Amino acid sequence: MHRLLSGRDWHAPRDIDHYRRAERAFVAARFVVVLLIAAESSRFAAHNSPVSTTALLLGATLAALNVGVYLAVRVVHAVAHARMLALAAIVLDFALATSFVWLYVADLRSGHVLLYFLVVVQAAVKFELPGALVAWFVSAATYLAKELWVADVIGITLDVSWASYRLGIMLIIGIGMGFYARELAQAHAALTQAMREVRDGQQWRDAFVDMLAHDLRAPVGTTAAVSATLYERIDVLSHDEVRGLAGAINRQSQRALRLADDLLDLARIRAGRLVLRPQRVDVTALAASVVDLLDAEARPSVRIETPDAIVADVDRARAEQVLVNLVDNAVRHGVPPVRIRVVRVDDTIEVHVADHGPGVAADVRATLFDPLVTTREDGTGLGLWLARTLAEAQGGTVEYRHEPQPTFVFTLPVTAPNPTSPVEA
Repeated sequence: MHRLLSGRDWHAPRDIDHYRRAERAFVAARFVVVLLIAAESSRFAAHNSPVSTTALLLGATLAALNVGVYLAVRVVHAVAHARMLALAAIVLDFALATSFVWLYVADLRSGHVLLYFLVVVQAAVKFELPGALVAWFVSAATYLAKELWVADVIGITLDVSWASYRLGIMLIIGIGMGFYARELAQAHAALTQAMREVRDGQQWRDAFVDMLAHDLRAPVGTTAAVSATLYERIDVLSHDEVRGLAGAINRQSQRALRLADDLLDLARIRAGRLVLRPQRVDVTALAASVVDLLDAEARPSVRIETPDAIVADVDRARAEQVLVNLVDNAVRHGVPPVRIRVVRVDDTIEVHVADHGPGVAADVRATLFDPLVTTREDGTGLGLWLARTLAEAQGGTVEYRHEPQPTFVFTLPVTAPNPTSPVEA
């Protein structure tokens, strides 16, 4: 029973929609059965038979419980609860089918055994082949017990061929429906997965377009404007002015190249072809070089508080990408000053990037590093995810700490765990 409810023996995953669709279909089927019960009981109504009255009461009970199942389907939201409701509905149908089989026990050729078919088919649709076999076994045992009791009371021989024919047909239908339900479930799961992949792919394409439209447009636009000024006024500009404009072009070009590297790494990560090339790197100097890559107006707000050299085996380009993303995030969304501190803790190196803002809201922290999740209109939801992924590819981590002040901590091992192997991130 526990395995039926947990679904561990099934070949295809089930979702809440499957149980809702199945339950609605059988709600309609039960109302048809109620009409048949009313028609059947009319045969005995003229004789004031208690059988007719009992049948009508059972039919009314079935109708009332069926309404309850219909209402329960509308409010159930958890798959486990939906499985329990599905099992309860099968037990309900089995109990009422058994009641009618025994109610008409005097009718040796009664067709009420067909109500067990509804039980078996329902179990097959909801619980596939295991459910169909369990429902058939219980229904067959109950039906045979009734047949044996009748044969003993009346003193006749059990009609084995008649009973086996009915039960055999019921078993064949149950097995067929069980396999068919499994195939439908697998097809539905495959279609759902395909739709999820299409939707995921569309989200990634939209994120790439956003990165190109928002992040890459600024450095390219600035470079174009500055180079146009340099081209048109180079004869009247002083040496210092030319040098300043050339420096602006260089910084914006480097920024555009970093964004292009981000896009390439995103593609490599999704394809599982990210290759690292570790080398001995002074992480403190690397942090200082990241500050130099910032815009001129942003650089004064960033302070490095680690004068000593701390060396580690890292992929310099990817470690720089991680720090650029973290520092840029702190500069754009935090409150200055932004402080960068590099410390060695046993066999690891920690780079702390802290600001003095309110930090990340509590309800956002759980999904802070998830891809394509952002709370800002100008964000793509890829920057922090890419930073953590590139850190983990080198055996490190990126985490957020809210106390004593908002801080992103980039942790790296002193020695690279996998010098040249491709990393599936």
